[in-house]
Amino acid sequence: MIDYQKTYPVKNPSKGNIYIYSVYFFKEKADTIFTITRSGAGIPEYVAKYNYRFGVYSDKEIKNFFITDSFKLSSKLVLNYKRNFPDSLIWKRESFPESITPLSTYKLKNGVPVHIKTYTIWNHWD
Repeated sequence: MIDYQKTYPVKNPSKGNIYIYSVYFFKEKADTIFTITRSGAGIPEYVAKYNYRFGVYSDKEIKNFFITDSFKLSSKLVLNYKRNFPDSLIWKRESFPESITPLSTYKLKNGVPVHIKTYTIWNHWD
């Protein structure tokens, strides 16, 4: 997460946008895979309502992020599954403000994240 946030920081925040990073865990055959991306549209209202969404996490080094993990595949990486979605991070508007940010994909090997690939179609993000 730290590496992704350093590589794709919010450089020029747009007024009215709510920036948050998201991590999504899933299984691909026997492998545990996760993706990381960033949104300028906060956490959509419907997202915060599901029981398999966790967060928001942040500290002095890591910016706001949340996790989607239906089966707690992240249990080797997440010590505390919390559900705290502050209203200030919830996106309540219908349209989304930002272009598509890079999507980085990782595989867990022996509990250690290994970068597979970063997908992107844009060269500039706000």
